[in-house]
Amino acid sequence: MIVYIDLISNATICTDSFKPKAVGKGAIVAIETEMVCVNEDNVDIGANPSTEATEGGEEGGDSTTKDEKEKVINLVHSYKLNKGTFNTSDKKDQALIKALFNSYFFALKNKLEKLRLEALGFASDYKVPTDKAEAKKAEEAKLAELSKFEKTAYDAVAKKCETFKTNFPQITEFLSKEIFPNITECDFYFAENCNSTKDSCESMIIPARYVGEATSPTFYFFVDGYNEEKQ
Repeated sequence: MIVYIDLISNATICTDSFKPKAVGKGAIVAIETEMVCVNEDNVDIGANPSTEATEGGEEGGDSTTKDEKEKVINLVHSYKLNKGTFNTSDKKDQALIKALFNSYFFALKNKLEKLRLEALGFASDYKVPTDKAEAKKAEEAKLAELSKFEKTAYDAVAKKCETFKTNFPQITEFLSKEIFPNITECDFYFAENCNSTKDSCESMIIPARYVGEATSPTFYFFVDGYNEEKQ
């Protein structure tokens, strides 16, 4: 199983067991979810009625089992995704949601660059020189010091940085054509225990749209915003 780890929050946000499908020319994965029933033990065992109930009609004395079960979105329940408290019909909240995406992508760009510099061997508090020639020289020196294993790790991070630049036009096109025009059909989620403001982003902001007559939404994850780990 492949686990998706949010780059910013380091929280698990999904796995490939939910059968993701590529959209937005591969920049995004879509996951169709389902409503499932859970009880106090978080398990819907679908038990058959007792022998007494089957043979003698409805079993008396306990009619609460069905009522105690709660319907939840399977993906949200599995990874404790945090639903944003937005009124998507309100113009102010619509503007806030768009601002949150700007905040998220800015944070993601900075996170990827920080990971790239750390993979080169720079300290986490390293400040890139303002002089481009000086910055390039410092990076080349660090790159020359990397072992073969470290170079492979660095190349993977550097590739992710470049992929994000390539994917970003596809992401913005997807949001502008599929999400924002249909914003009243959407909810927006964050990783467990995370939220965001227009000035600060704690995790990926995950749009979830109710497509057509669907009773459970399709979730959309930005591939550059998570790492894949095999478990």
